[in-house]
Amino acid sequence: MNTISDVTHWRELPRDLRAVGREALEAGWRLSRRGGGHVVWFSPDGVTTITTAATVPGRQRGLRNDLALLRRAGLGRPGRAGAPG
Repeated sequence: MNTISDVTHWRELPRDLRAVGREALEAGWRLSRRGGGHVVWFSPDGVTTITTAATVPGRQRGLRNDLALLRRAGLGRPGRAGAPG
């Protein structure tokens, strides 16, 4: 059974997603973690929902794909506070 828990602080996220997670929480996004480590991102307007994969060390392609999805949703853009490089 998959348990779901709300993320209330960016430090609860996998290290690679913390910067964009901090920005998301400050912008009003709601984040939840699933039992398998996946993070579900709910936009403040309720229109966009993104599920990012559980991070695995050494698997950078999946991380890059997840960050690209979040950028397309308006998070993690260069020049914004807390945005990754």
